[in-house]
Amino acid sequence: MAPRPRFCVIADDLTGALDTAAPFASHGWRTRVVPWPGGVGRIRGDGLPALAARAWAGADVVVVDTASRHAAPREAARRVRAAMAAGAVPGRGCASYKKIDSTLRGNVAAELAAFRRACGVHCLPAAPAFPAQGRTTRCGAVFVHGRPLAASAAARDALNPVADGMVARLAPPGTLDVFDAETDADLRRIVRRLTREGRLHGLVGSGGLATAIAATLGTRRRTVETRASGPVLVVAGSAHAASRAQVAALVADGALGLVAPVASRGVARDVEATVLLAADALGAGRTVALVPPPVATGARVDPRTADAVARRLAAIVMRLVAAAPVGAVFSVGGDTTAAVVAAAEWAPLDVAGALVPGVAVVALRPERRGHGPRWLVTKSGAFGDADTLRRLVRRLTL
Repeated sequence: MAPRPRFCVIADDLTGALDTAAPFASHGWRTRVVPWPGGVGRIRGDGLPALAARAWAGADVVVVDTASRHAAPREAARRVRAAMAAGAVPGRGCASYKKIDSTLRGNVAAELAAFRRACGVHCLPAAPAFPAQGRTTRCGAVFVHGRPLAASAAARDALNPVADGMVARLAPPGTLDVFDAETDADLRRIVRRLTREGRLHGLVGSGGLATAIAATLGTRRRTVETRASGPVLVVAGSAHAASRAQVAALVADGALGLVAPVASRGVARDVEATVLLAADALGAGRTVALVPPPVATGARVDPRTADAVARRLAAIVMRLVAAAPVGAVFSVGGDTTAAVVAAAEWAPLDVAGALVPGVAVVALRPERRGHGPRWLVTKSGAFGDADTLRRLVRRLTL
């Protein structure tokens, strides 16, 4: 059998990077994720080559997050070029994979153009389907739970609304080879075909295609034992309606839900009260869920505001991690996860696997004397039904 390829994956947000990395880790690849240095709102990316070099030491798969979903298209393309230069170093013999959102959110066209030039593949195989999350591709168009993309929640996304589900329109004619897929078996067939044809060098897909690659070319899937040694701190910064419904179900099951004070002024007293309430609950072994104030249905959110909210949530998380016996941090939403990881200086991230498909588990290194969370668990705000978060937190704590 030919040796399995190594992969350099470029993703545009951190939860996407992690849920793409997780299946590789579950199927035997030593896998690390490199967040954009400094978090979502930082432009320059100083230190990226050094972080990528550290991540590659002993790794088979390195995923670089460009934190560019909400950036201007030109800046997003620049970050992809920087990530490819830092991560896909010639001589490592690694294939390149551009992770895109399965509902085409973000600067997909600009990033694909930069990726195609960087990896030197004129026509990129593209399979954005993620059947496990209800995202499929038929006749080159994206469907969400059987409905056209334009009729889905993605068309009303607060930060990146998407109206056109035709994948081929994201690139010049002849530069994308779009594959339809409605099941995981379809994606595995695509992987086997591309492997036979020697076309793994430059690929485009979501976490669904990455899962199919890992399952087809890797070892048998292993289960990650992730029981938290202390209570779970949930920080759900996503504005997606699914995330809000999941937090409500978690609170109804007994978690303490707190709306975090994240305004820019006049909230010091509120922050202290929030930290005190949360620390007391965590000290008593109770799950705590932090959320920002709600966003009105259909309202647009400025990316700079979203970044500021994420950083203020992360600051509260850091205080709680230092003050309470947190066993695991469960972060919902890419901006939130990036802000928490940046504040905690956890990068590069050692990915242990997936709690379930679409939910990544990162093994952390507790601080001196064993203090600090053992696990970081992440998922996108859009992933799952109303009971998903409750089920996953219960799995971590039972």
